[in-house]
Amino acid sequence: PHLPDESTTGGNRPLSLLEADDVIARLKSLEDATIIDALEQVYKSHPDMAPTETSRSILSGSELTEMAQNGLVMYGAHTRHHYRLNRLKDEKTLKEEIVDCLQDLKSLGEAAIPVFCYPNGDITGKGENLVSDTYKAACTTKTGWNLAGCNPYDLHRFNLHDGNSHSTRTLLATIGRGLL
Repeated sequence: PHLPDESTTGGNRPLSLLEADDVIARLKSLEDATIIDALEQVYKSHPDMAPTETSRSILSGSELTEMAQNGLVMYGAHTRHHYRLNRLKDEKTLKEEIVDCLQDLKSLGEAAIPVFCYPNGDITGKGENLVSDTYKAACTTKTGWNLAGCNPYDLHRFNLHDGNSHSTRTLLATIGRGLL
């Protein structure tokens, strides 16, 4: 029910970036367990889409270490599992996601920096306290510039991806929207 109507998308074809963004936005209204259960159903009916032992969507520890060796790449924290922090009820899990994530990065070497990025921009009061006790700054999903003296735990950013940074024109339009 969260996918575009096949009659408007032309049937069985990959979604455009805008269509995919719309689907993701609709899915964010669901609980994590609901999303995971739905994915399991998809994998059962379409085994070719299921992740395999060799498939992954994140970098490995050795890849992170290799990328950081020349000192040009550093890593901030984004939780262990990308759970939406405002939906976590258990304080132990909240701490593991926020605090222990930085410890995981530090174990990889010197490239870890004490900056956090809220998954989907979501956080609670308890989560904010853990972040401010553990990190020196945190990024939100709010678009825009950060001025001197701004709250370091409410940093704005520009969300760049293939859909808005593949050309100079679209990149400048994205940055320009942050000025408004």
